[in-house]
Amino acid sequence: MDRQKANNLRVAFQSILDEAKDKIEALGVSASLGRASYSNSDCTFKLEFADIGENGVVQTREVSDFQSNATYYDLKAEDLGKEFCLNGSRFKITGCKPRSRKYPILGTDARTGKIYKFSPTTVKIGLDMAKKSSV
Repeated sequence: MDRQKANNLRVAFQSILDEAKDKIEALGVSASLGRASYSNSDCTFKLEFADIGENGVVQTREVSDFQSNATYYDLKAEDLGKEFCLNGSRFKITGCKPRSRKYPILGTDARTGKIYKFSPTTVKIGLDMAKKSSV
């Protein structure tokens, strides 16, 4: 197995997941294709399923970690999903990786959809600025 074949498999499998999205979500869960590893003879992909909460938020490990650890970072569980600005870009709080000591808070760039890691202090400042600008 080589990198190109593994990439081709990822594209094919993602296409299958996209086609089955409505059926999967009808069960109240979300599916995502994660990291892959491959060797000379095989390839393994991580496939993750997570419940979709009543509020429509997919209950990933990062979401659960944010909700249970928010107060540790002087944030509130309700801050999940809130937007903040940093250097002219808007980010939405999407989760937490508590094992990442310096930058545990995850935020998704509203424009590109790319996920970035932030320090709790940066997020608090951004949320405070967003609050002041909306008043």
